[in-house]
Amino acid sequence: METTKAVPFLQLLPFVLFFLLAILPNPTLSAPFGFLQELEGTHIGQTAPGLHHVKKYLKQFGYLNGGSPSAVHAYDDVFDSVLEYEITSYQLNYGIDATGSLDAETVKQMMMPRCGRADVVDAPTFFGSERREKMKQNEAAATTPQKWSSAHLTYRFSNAYNMSDKVDNQTLRSAVLQAFAKWEAVSNFKFTEETDGDLATDMVIGFHKGDHGDASSFDGQMGVVAYAFAPNDGRFYYDADDKWSTSPGSDTMDLESVAAHEIGHMLGLEHIFKPNAIMYPVFSPGSTKRQVQQEDVKALRAIYSS
Repeated sequence: METTKAVPFLQLLPFVLFFLLAILPNPTLSAPFGFLQELEGTHIGQTAPGLHHVKKYLKQFGYLNGGSPSAVHAYDDVFDSVLEYEITSYQLNYGIDATGSLDAETVKQMMMPRCGRADVVDAPTFFGSERREKMKQNEAAATTPQKWSSAHLTYRFSNAYNMSDKVDNQTLRSAVLQAFAKWEAVSNFKFTEETDGDLATDMVIGFHKGDHGDASSFDGQMGVVAYAFAPNDGRFYYDADDKWSTSPGSDTMDLESVAAHEIGHMLGLEHIFKPNAIMYPVFSPGSTKRQVQQEDVKALRAIYSS
């Protein structure tokens, strides 16, 4: 009798699993940038729920184009001409066809985990030439690279968030040490860890959640995964909500790859839109990118050659 009853249940099992998959949340859509997937295909002239999130995303990552937000466009769900230009600027930075719409390739790129620092964007062409020139001057002044006056820098690890249950201290220290070594190999910098917590250091590295001291906060797994401040602040935080490893799986970020990128920011570098560069803003879960490239070296020497 027990065997007879079991057969109908086994026959129903695929249907039960299908039903559960249908009603459970889609992990992609629940990610911080998941709202973008619902907006794929939208373009200028349309109104779609959630477009205000796209406008905030582009503002967060440097595509506001300057000026007062109220004078440029409202943070509503209307796909206006300014949003089209901001998306076009994003597409040009990332080597995507400049359609100005949220096409599949653009949405896929925007949903990738990334560094929290803003991208550098040219002044918009739809402003008048006089205003455009003024904005270029202001941007040049605002983005003049800051740099360290010494080539010997010290760092320590912050204990703000204890992650020993996810990443042991030795694994973290080793990954960061290797990342520093990559920058030492192509520069005159020397980085030394300070283990005395009572002594001040040039740089502080650790994990953080939520507000970490800049204009925006960490947003959960697979959104903004890390953030670093420029000289002479020298703070670098991993998002504690993400998964971290030195042998990352498909849902895990590589400690050393992200450290190498954020150390570049602590040295004064901005993002570089070459996918092989360490300073490329986007990270791929489950992959590693640990070698400083020629584009990174060129940018570093441009700051410290004078």
